[in-house]
Amino acid sequence: MGGGASKSKGGAAAPPASIGASNPNPGPFPHVKAMTGMATVANNKKDAGLPNEDRAVVEEVRRAVYMYSVIDGHKGPMCADFLQSQLHESIKKQPGMEPLADELRDPRQALMDGYYEADVAFLKQMDAMERQVVMVDGTEIDITADLRNSGSTGCTALIVGNELFVANVGDSRCVLCRSGLSLNLTNDHNPDSAFERQRVEAAGAMIIRNRVYGDLAVTRSFGDRGFKFTKEEGGLDDDEPGASSPLTYINDPHTTKSPLTAMAEIEVHTIKPVDEFLVLATDGLWVTMTNMEVVTFVHEFFANPPTAALRMATDDVLCEQVATELTEEAVRRRKTNHDDITVVVVKLQMKEVGKTFLMAPPKV
Repeated sequence: MGGGASKSKGGAAAPPASIGASNPNPGPFPHVKAMTGMATVANNKKDAGLPNEDRAVVEEVRRAVYMYSVIDGHKGPMCADFLQSQLHESIKKQPGMEPLADELRDPRQALMDGYYEADVAFLKQMDAMERQVVMVDGTEIDITADLRNSGSTGCTALIVGNELFVANVGDSRCVLCRSGLSLNLTNDHNPDSAFERQRVEAAGAMIIRNRVYGDLAVTRSFGDRGFKFTKEEGGLDDDEPGASSPLTYINDPHTTKSPLTAMAEIEVHTIKPVDEFLVLATDGLWVTMTNMEVVTFVHEFFANPPTAALRMATDDVLCEQVATELTEEAVRRRKTNHDDITVVVVKLQMKEVGKTFLMAPPKV
């Protein structure tokens, strides 16, 4: 990791003292002006009538506090839809998001707890779902289990003043451009990671063909209830879809050792003048382009906008345009991968101001 950043594997490390909670100097404070653009594209699955399962959220939480998330659903869009409306709400209600002086009480813990609570809320909602059926050629088909087993990855960037907090579950990424170079602020949670493989196997699951039980490509996620049972609980009863529930995890997700978890990995980074922009994207981008290729593409676009109109455009317009062109470039490059792609680009600009935060609301 680059300088000014610290990483935690989960909830084991003690949360840091509140950033900026007591500053003996009356000013000036460094803050970040953030301009934002977003783009998403469905893959070839769209031709088969299947929906784009990616989602994104861009939000001004309060003055000088901004939050961005990309969400990559699988096994249907139910979990991704839930997170689009509830993930930020779950984070914002945490005690760590309470204002304290010019900062927040504990953004790191708020992200950690908010991720867990959103996951548990979705699992409980799926448990309460009534039986769902569809008619196919005159035959009634029960799809309750398919709907209940929906899952999603998630990646969130929270900017508070000039502090950046990044939470990640799964294989979406947040990458920072520093002086034209890429700095990865997340780790992919999949069986390629020795740490993740060991954790999953210690919880009683098997890695088959580099997937959890030969099925799931990620080792941390929201939803995916069938993968959150402990060794003692066993697994989902396939003969009675939805009849059993991972109650140990639901009652205590922080300490339960289940194969899958929504335990967010948290990165804390102090934004400096050399930090130019963030790219948050679902894995459909990263399997097609490397971190450095993505950063170079966006960096060159900002340095030399391709048209006269864009050279006169505002930063938020440039962010939206480069996000769109980045997804189009990824689609052109991909060969066998046909995943959805969603990109959020956040351009950063340092500002020296007094104790009052000055940050422009992001525009999408």
